[in-house]
Amino acid sequence: MTPPARMYADSVGSINFYVGCSHGCRYCVPSFQAQMKRQRKRCRLCYEYVPHPHLERLSRPPPRTPDGSFIFFPSASDWAFIPADIAETAYRYMEKWHDRTFLIQTKDPGHLPLVSIPENGILGTTLETNRPTDGISNAPSPASRAYALSCWPARRMVTVEPIMDFDLMEFAAMIVRLEPWRVYVGYDSHPQVNHLPEPPLEKTMALVENLRERGLGLDVRLKSMREKWIP
Repeated sequence: MTPPARMYADSVGSINFYVGCSHGCRYCVPSFQAQMKRQRKRCRLCYEYVPHPHLERLSRPPPRTPDGSFIFFPSASDWAFIPADIAETAYRYMEKWHDRTFLIQTKDPGHLPLVSIPENGILGTTLETNRPTDGISNAPSPASRAYALSCWPARRMVTVEPIMDFDLMEFAAMIVRLEPWRVYVGYDSHPQVNHLPEPPLEKTMALVENLRERGLGLDVRLKSMREKWIP
């Protein structure tokens, strides 16, 4: 187990039984990939962020997850790149520790192995915007991710981070239709590096209020909030 993942305050830790991703998201380079650069002497594949397993990490017991918390499972990869046999091994681990809660996150829910997610799992995706993300990420479009996520009979979570400019009513409707268990909203932590097309803070707060009103008390949690980055 690695120390608590910084991406979510509600994460009690992460188990990186699989590391690496090929979505090529611009904003991942100075964050998750930068963290993996510390592994140069331990694992070359981790250093290069090439998708690969570390199944020995599933031999250890996971931390407890008090109400509302979860284990980021894994935090340094995307489930779209995890082979079916390894995914089944990870699901069996989740079932063994049925009194823990695990977050399964992917930017490509349509390519998850077609195996039922255990009841103690949360299936999450990132929706930075409702607009296309060409040139910023090679992952499927946010609209495609939302549709694929809606087809899974699982507890769902949405992460709107790093938030990018959006169409207010359309984006709010996209998220609310997913009936998520929880929504996280936050700005890019490296704006001076990534130069993402960000919305003004006032517009972001309007989205948050819209989600709470449409979602009838939807649990929306704020992360890094600030004014729009202006070069």
